[in-house]
Amino acid sequence: MMTANPLRRYFPGGFRAILRDRAGSTLPLFAASIIPVMGAIGLSVDAGRAYMVQQRVKSALDLALLASATSAATQSERDATLERYFEANFPENYLGAKIDGFTTVDQRQADAQGTTVDVTATVNITIPTTFMSIFGESYKQLTLNAESRVATAERGDKQALEIMMAIDNTGSMATADVGGD
Repeated sequence: MMTANPLRRYFPGGFRAILRDRAGSTLPLFAASIIPVMGAIGLSVDAGRAYMVQQRVKSALDLALLASATSAATQSERDATLERYFEANFPENYLGAKIDGFTTVDQRQADAQGTTVDVTATVNITIPTTFMSIFGESYKQLTLNAESRVATAERGDKQALEIMMAIDNTGSMATADVGGD
């Protein structure tokens, strides 16, 4: 004998029983949570890349300013030396980063002992995102700024650069590493 509704054979309790059934409810929860989880992973990857690029740019900019601060007599020579050292220490297209702008600003102050030159260099970088770009147009790239400053003194025909070092001579430096690897 055949029943009037052939689906009763597969769903004996009807659709109400399907709605009350809690078995298999993890799949919709997993599907709903995959988007925020992917967003968090994407944010951490792209933020990590941005941090790595920013640290590399700051390091390259500091090195370039220190190298060019006392090596050049004129501002144009110093700027050329600065860019040459920066390009040597920051590889082109490092992690996809693109340099948008490179500016230097000089501030000169003359006193009885000579002239103090305060040089500030700023670099603007654009980094394309890998994961966050899927969340919209405004997340396609990140913009970073790095700034470094060096003060030198011109004493007659020589330029002086003062460098300060902090040395840790506490007891922690006298002991051997016992932490393992």
